[in-house]
Amino acid sequence: MTQHDDATISDWLAAGQGRARTEALDAALAAARSTRQRPAWAVTLTDGNFAERGAAVSLRHGIIVLAALALVGGWMVGLRLVGR
Repeated sequence: MTQHDDATISDWLAAGQGRARTEALDAALAAARSTRQRPAWAVTLTDGNFAERGAAVSLRHGIIVLAALALVGGWMVGLRLVGR
């Protein structure tokens, strides 16, 4: 930030325009208390960013496809065993 920005922000805060309603602060604090920390593996997949990267999305889709194939394969094996 430049000195000009600092002065503008200071003036804005001094004017009282930077104050929110008490309900908004209470809601934000309640949400912060109730929000769980992300698991370490999720942080690792996204390189610590909130925005997901393409690799993380691709990995998740790959895991979903593998799980679906495993379920379908298990279902087919079950049908063959029951059919005998």
